[in-house]
Amino acid sequence: MSHPDPIAPLDPPATISTRAELVDALGLAAEIEHVVLLQYLFAAFSLRRPGDEGFDPAREPVTRRFAREVLEVTHEEMTHLAVVNQLRAVLGAAPAFHRPHLPQPRGLVDQGLPPPTGPGSTVAAAPSPFEHTLARFEDATLARFMRLELPEGQPDPTPVEAFGIDVAEPVAFAYLGDLYRQIEAGFVALGPEAFVADPAVADAELTWGVVRADARAIPAVPDLAAARAALKLVVTHGEGSPVAGPGSHFRTFADQRARLAALTAEGFDPALPCAPDPRVWARHRDSTLEGTVIVDETTRAVADAANRAYRAVLLLLEWVFAYDRLRPDPSPGGGGHRQLRALSGPAMSLLVRPLGEVLARLPIGGSDDRTAGMPFEVYEAVRLPTQREQRQAAVADELVAVARQLAEVAAQGGPARCHRIAESAGVLVARLAGLEEG
Repeated sequence: MSHPDPIAPLDPPATISTRAELVDALGLAAEIEHVVLLQYLFAAFSLRRPGDEGFDPAREPVTRRFAREVLEVTHEEMTHLAVVNQLRAVLGAAPAFHRPHLPQPRGLVDQGLPPPTGPGSTVAAAPSPFEHTLARFEDATLARFMRLELPEGQPDPTPVEAFGIDVAEPVAFAYLGDLYRQIEAGFVALGPEAFVADPAVADAELTWGVVRADARAIPAVPDLAAARAALKLVVTHGEGSPVAGPGSHFRTFADQRARLAALTAEGFDPALPCAPDPRVWARHRDSTLEGTVIVDETTRAVADAANRAYRAVLLLLEWVFAYDRLRPDPSPGGGGHRQLRALSGPAMSLLVRPLGEVLARLPIGGSDDRTAGMPFEVYEAVRLPTQREQRQAAVADELVAVARQLAEVAAQGGPARCHRIAESAGVLVARLAGLEEG
């Protein structure tokens, strides 16, 4: 049985004609941006640094450049995720920070299920064009990153031949840029009437300082023209405009791949031997693919704390984009939301990033001589409490647990850096308690 080309142009393109369909399409875009940026972070954390086994001091500028470039791309992906949630907000929709469990296959794994039959069983969407997996910085990883950012007309660096059973998605797309073009067409088709939220949702002061010291403003989207401009910005960052332009993510990874090939030919590997898709738990119902179970007890404890830190970040981000940020800030100085935004960035830079770097250097354990990495495991949906007074408690609970677990690891002879990260978690708890907004 023949299968369709997974990146064949869509004909005819999917049509978005209702606000609900547009919200769903933006939700799909948010899932992709979220899961993609995690993969970029994992690869960046895997790069060798001074003091690592196998590190060549003469190669430090090379590895630093690789890390800087990947983190810059990650920062822009975080901006894209924020833009998508801004667009959902102006449509009156809740923020979307959920995403599929890792790893996820490209296309769909045939699980032995019979194809759908009977009236109404036609499946409209194309197979997923992307593979999502946490992997070290190497050629295969960069080729997969190029596929994620692939412009139409460029050859696929990671071709596949067949697919299993299809499932429905809000829209069918073969390229990430194609998804955003359909979203833009949906905004145009619906017109100004789609903007049902208070104009205050287009917060020009909203910033996203997460990976680097400098914070970038999230584009305001008070009207159709601004929404279209924001979508074009996302596409230009990624696949480039009109085709794989300089500074695009696609070109960045293509250039890195060429430089890495030259280094590999010289016998230099810039990345640690991180196992793919490390996980604390063996399997999850949302992923049929195998991961690498962490066996070493110290590594498991750090990984569990890292998962809690990641969950705390997701709660903070949901809070930043919550519905009631449209309401007048009840705090005396009106600065509660600004303080809240000032917490989400440090939670990444003081907790997630250092934990990812620590885990990339800790052993998987057992007979596996590879190292681990940040699992980014979330096994249940992360939902922000609807009552404001409960939100601080929900985030604080996770941060307190992170501080306690990492302090115990450090006290038992684990990495000394765990003690500093535990202290950082305690600082964030204190800042959270000092929020003016209840």
